[in-house]
Formats: sequence, C-alpha cells, structure tokens
Amino acid sequence: MNQMIADCICALGFERRDWFDDLLNEIFGAKATHRTHGERTPEGRAKLRSEIDAQVAYLYGLTESEFAQILGTFPLVAETVKAAALAAFRENAG
Repeated sequence: MNQMIADCICALGFERRDWFDDLLNEIFGAKATHRTHGERTPEGRAKLRSEIDAQVAYLYGLTESEFAQILGTFPLVAETVKAAALAAFRENAG
C-alpha cells in the first residue's frame, strides 16, 4: 500500500515535487525521484485512490455493505468515484 500511496502523491501538481524524493527513496530505492516514479495520468491516480480507499476499508474490517454506506455519506464525491472504490473493495475481497 505504501507504494500505491507514494505513486499517487508524488506525481501531484505540487510546486516542489522534490519534497517527496526522500519518501520515494525509502520505498523504491536510492535512484527513485519524482521524475522516475508517480502516477501521472488523472485516470491512473483515480484508480490508485480507489484501490487505497478499498484497502483502508478492508483494514478497518468493514463489510461491503458498511463501506457502501460510508461512501454514501459523501455527497460531493462523484458516484463514479464511489463505484470505483466499491469495485476495488469487491476485487480485494475476492
């Protein structure tokens, strides 16, 4: 999960992406930098985020029904984002 989180945050549009190079070094090795790692596409970051959300729900011991109920409490989150997180949860459960 650390690798997914690092890939997700290290490619975001921060002004100083090099701030994350130490994190990347720790997770991926000494040659890793913000230039060599990190998901660059919005679609790829969305997929990583849904996988991370699903893994966190799993770590909390949520059932699919409980996770769906929690996702439903976020009215500003797009339904496609919620559906992707729930699909990732189902994939991890299976």
